Amino acid sequence: MQNPKQEIQKIFNETGQSERDAENLANALTRLTGDLYTETERFIFELLQNADDIPNESRKVDVVFVILKEHFLILHNGKPFNSNNVDAISSISKSTKANNSEQTGYKGIGFKSVFADSECVYINSGDFSFKFDKRDKKHTNIEKTPWQIKPIWMDKKEYPLEIQQYQQFFTSPVATAIYVGQSKIQEYKTKLERLFQDPRLILFLRHVQKIDVIGLNNTKTANISINKEKQGEKYKICRNNQITYWLVQDFEFNVPQQIRDKMEGDKKIPDKLKLVQRSKITFAAQLIDNKLTGVNEEDSVLFTYLPTNVKEYKFPFLVNADFLTTANRQEIHHDNIWNIFLFSNIAYYSLKWMSEVAHKAEYRNQITNILPSKFSAFLAKSETFIAFNQEFDLALQLIPFLPSEQGNKLLTVNESILDETEITRIISAETVRISFDSQRYFTSNSLINKNKLKDLGVKTFDVKSLCNFLKSTHYRNITQNNYQIIFQVISHLKIKNLSNKELLSIEFILDEENKLASPQILYFQISESEKQLLNFAFFNFIHPDIDKQLRKDEDLLKWVINNLKIKFFDGCEARA
Repeated sequence: MQNPKQEIQKIFNETGQSERDAENLANALTRLTGDLYTETERFIFELLQNADDIPNESRKVDVVFVILKEHFLILHNGKPFNSNNVDAISSISKSTKANNSEQTGYKGIGFKSVFADSECVYINSGDFSFKFDKRDKKHTNIEKTPWQIKPIWMDKKEYPLEIQQYQQFFTSPVATAIYVGQSKIQEYKTKLERLFQDPRLILFLRHVQKIDVIGLNNTKTANISINKEKQGEKYKICRNNQITYWLVQDFEFNVPQQIRDKMEGDKKIPDKLKLVQRSKITFAAQLIDNKLTGVNEEDSVLFTYLPTNVKEYKFPFLVNADFLTTANRQEIHHDNIWNIFLFSNIAYYSLKWMSEVAHKAEYRNQITNILPSKFSAFLAKSETFIAFNQEFDLALQLIPFLPSEQGNKLLTVNESILDETEITRIISAETVRISFDSQRYFTSNSLINKNKLKDLGVKTFDVKSLCNFLKSTHYRNITQNNYQIIFQVISHLKIKNLSNKELLSIEFILDEENKLASPQILYFQISESEKQLLNFAFFNFIHPDIDKQLRKDEDLLKWVINNLKIKFFDGCEARA
């Protein structure tokens, strides 16, 4: 049985044994690292993903990035390397995660991203200690040598002095050191500070709970520490004492056989996805002062456990799923059957999530802050956009997610009325809906940003509808001899600025005879002695109790005069 050093030597000897194979491998690796990883900091994500994919027994992983004078270290307490890990990291497209649904990686090329910006990388983990080094004298013809997959054994005393002096490198379960050189180390400080400016990148990682960045020594930041803590259905993320909260929910679902059959012949799709029988989508919304807050469009990216560069979908929340990405994980394959399937499920389960959130009293009236909408016809040319729109239309009809003004009932779009006038704040919603549409119910007046419901096709009770209601027998029945409700209606019209020309001719305000009259023929009250002088002339005066209430509020009085055209009596009308 070989010892670790012998295993490393065997891999070195067997890799690229013939000159032709060696040259082919060398060329392939050069293109792989040069073409795929245009953003050098992406390898940081790859190393984070590796730490997340192979956790320790506690399933909680802490990652530390350390910047020295010439080297960049990545240390974590995940599961130490074994022979299979060493073999996979010393190969192209060979992965220990290929058939594990609990791990994100599957292509076997993620670690190769470190070579986009470095020609010497050291690894110390478990019983193994080795490096990949383009400059090592063991390579006789470097232009034809696949040095990125030819490991070289390292004794501790052979490591560069600054690594030897950083003892945690040799005590951490998994330690990687990347040589970048003194001239580029400041560039790495800047990149790391920018990359870890956004604490969201830790949100969807399965096992990484803490990330520390040590040695920045910049004017603003010496070190960065990001911690994630699960608190019930919320996650608390703390970055250097700045705290954000996120409401997070998973949805698992079956992958139908017909989808697996369609994937069978697609060479872009790895076997890991072709065999999967269940998948998962995770949604996250930020909580600010315990209020649901939509994600800004420029910050809305898709996640495959770590953020991608995909921004065109602009969801008002974060979405994490096992998207099929390009090799560098920066983009997704838009018209691929697997991603199309995922987007149809995003449409359905995003509304299921809205329904779940709407059942929570503290967030009930905030769901519109994170409510998605269909994509425009201009965008919906891609299959993923089309799949989302089709499933979204169906889900709108099936899933009750809109809070009702009447009790705790949730409504589908087809069951809903949006009270644009909010008259149901002062008149029973039941009375108004029976007059307007007895088959539907009013959505909650307390919904934030409720005008977004119009885009979903919710039926609207607008000013014209209000005018029709004020003409109805339902309104007449509740206002008989009830000046108080009529005063409330007038006040509400002013608050919502709901006047229009039609309103002037509708008989909805009580006169002094307790009859409903249109505002344009009404006068404010005058004294009894003045009325006696009118003799045979007839005038409609507003109900005296409504008159009193209006005169107590100067702003309301001015609005009534200007918008409802109720007039003060000056005697000229009588003489005419």
